[in-house]
Amino acid sequence: MFRSIASLLVFMAVSGTAFAADPPSAAPRPAPLKLDRCIETALANNQLIRAAKADVSAKEGLVIQARSPLLPQITGSVTRSESESEGVTGKTTTETTASSLSASQLLYDFGRTYGSLGAAKANLQAGQGGLEKVIQDVILSVKQAHYAHLIAKRFVTVQEAVLTSAQAHLKQATAFYEVGVRPRYDVTQAEVEVNNALLGLSTARNNVRLTRITLNNAMGIDPNAPAEIDETLADRKEMPPLDESAREALAKRPEVRQADAQVEAARQSVRAAQGQHWPTISASGSYTWNDGTADSARLGGTSDLGNSWSAQVGLSIPLFAGFSGYGKIREAEANLDAAQANRENLKQGVLFDVNQAHANLDDARVRVTLTESNLKKARENMDLAKGRYDAGVGAIIEVTDANTSLVKGETDALQALGDLQLAIARLERAMGRR
Repeated sequence: MFRSIASLLVFMAVSGTAFAADPPSAAPRPAPLKLDRCIETALANNQLIRAAKADVSAKEGLVIQARSPLLPQITGSVTRSESESEGVTGKTTTETTASSLSASQLLYDFGRTYGSLGAAKANLQAGQGGLEKVIQDVILSVKQAHYAHLIAKRFVTVQEAVLTSAQAHLKQATAFYEVGVRPRYDVTQAEVEVNNALLGLSTARNNVRLTRITLNNAMGIDPNAPAEIDETLADRKEMPPLDESAREALAKRPEVRQADAQVEAARQSVRAAQGQHWPTISASGSYTWNDGTADSARLGGTSDLGNSWSAQVGLSIPLFAGFSGYGKIREAEANLDAAQANRENLKQGVLFDVNQAHANLDDARVRVTLTESNLKKARENMDLAKGRYDAGVGAIIEVTDANTSLVKGETDALQALGDLQLAIARLERAMGRR
């Protein structure tokens, strides 16, 4: 009966609106945001992603720097000079404009430069892995905030229905009391039920506000900006079994790729440090164009200054540097050992994440099934209790108890649905999926 009353009130409100004067035209409301759009907004606005991209760009610059010694080093210069000297042979005046071009090329340094370049490239790969990790973390935070906001809005709908039901109970109990069919206790019990429903509705509406602020923050927009979301729950995805999830996680998790790159960078740093004990072979050459004259009193005239060139191949052999090279090798080898240990520890953590995420997903699926069954039974009990009370053979306490069970059933079912979506999102993150 209380459902019929609620439906009648809705019908009267809609009918009244239909016959009322047309309201003034208003700006169209923006379309509700779907989850994909929320994620796109977050990826565009998140400052951690911006910082990670800048870090990758800086590491690209380091790769360019590390590669530069392998390329020719070319220098040009122009010098204008005037000089005058006087001696026993007379006075000599020289005016010169010298243009020179010199070049040098590293031929071989036994892996020192290539080791530095390899380390820079590996560090770039580590930075790219770090960027992907930040992106996946941002996506997960948006999914969590989106589902929390969606479930919070559905809780409001539940609490509004609870309030409507409680108000119908109060109206009925008051009517029975006034005709002497029911005691005053039924009225006060129904009033308590209404007050509890009002409290629940207030809490639910505040949770909507809080989850909207959290979602806006996750998207990188003004926390107070209005944001309507599409209230359609995502499909319940079928996830791969545990063994496949673990293999995919070890292959795709950006943290694992980052750790692999850090190990390779440490290995290349060892190579570069070991190269310090070996010779460096390089070639260089220069050519100078001299445009000027030398006026000598002793020679009795002027003479042109000729051009000049030079070329050489050099071999530099480190003999002793106070054991600094040995210290650098020891440091690099220790860093390599630490990077390898960190990688193995990370892989263990990845497997832990996947196992934990699978356990939570299995539990969420079971709870969805059980809460849906409990909700169905709670609705049946509510109909029975309401029918008994309407027929005068049941007590008001049966109705309020049934209503409490129904509210709990609705709440548990919604929470289980939200937890299922979160469990899927967290398993996807544990597997390295976006």
